[in-house]
Amino acid sequence: MEKVRMPELDRVDRPNLGATIDIRLFRALSLFSLRDVVGEDASKTLAYAGGKALGRRTKFKEFEEFLQWMEKKSIARTKSFTFDSDKGIGNLILLETLSSAGLPNLGKPACSFETGLISGVIERLKDRRCLVREIRCYGKGDPECEFYIEVLDVPAYLKRM
Repeated sequence: MEKVRMPELDRVDRPNLGATIDIRLFRALSLFSLRDVVGEDASKTLAYAGGKALGRRTKFKEFEEFLQWMEKKSIARTKSFTFDSDKGIGNLILLETLSSAGLPNLGKPACSFETGLISGVIERLKDRRCLVREIRCYGKGDPECEFYIEVLDVPAYLKRM
């Protein structure tokens, strides 16, 4: 059962090429072409916002369902996930991320899309705003991507001032 419904994207009429594309095209668009058009900061913001919007559209009942979906969709594999419900703080380590696995050391995190996606899913599940920050990344030369998660005591529907 598909957990993300976007009927406008469901139809793929490519009987010979199918529904998948080379990951390098996604990276060329998200890491380089978009940056050339709108600048580096704006391209990261757009990738994050796109991921977050997608995450908010999901229908997962548990975060673990989302992690399984990410692997099924070839977005990333989960190495570990911990979350302290009392403190609202968690840690997620991903392998083979869509945005950055195998990149040379860029000196900075490259998983803006994944960061936004994680944030959107958590905000939908918890109905609270959250902070997700990538603290280790293939793009920084790290052996995996690690995300710090903090659920804030602010309803998700409130905009930041």
